[in-house]
Amino acid sequence: MTQERILPPTTIVGEEDVDKVAKIISLAFKNDPFTRAILQEKHEEWNEKIHNTFDTRLEIFSKVVKADQQAGATMTEAGNWGFVGIWQVRKIQLYSGE
Repeated sequence: MTQERILPPTTIVGEEDVDKVAKIISLAFKNDPFTRAILQEKHEEWNEKIHNTFDTRLEIFSKVVKADQQAGATMTEAGNWGFVGIWQVRKIQLYSGE
């Protein structure tokens, strides 16, 4: 028998929450290989303890989150800020075959 799970409520958040979203993402992506690669590109001699700091990640993610929000992305939080999401709408051109 499958146990039913109750998901935490999700709230759409706005421009006033950009900093909070960026902070949570900066914490969540500490050990992310893609984030590490971005940081490593900026430094010839990579030192994990010096270059992969919360402040360094926050500087990058603050810019990204703010740009996404200004471009019309929907930001959400759930579980009293236990989870955040950024839902981006990308304009794409579908191939018409012509």
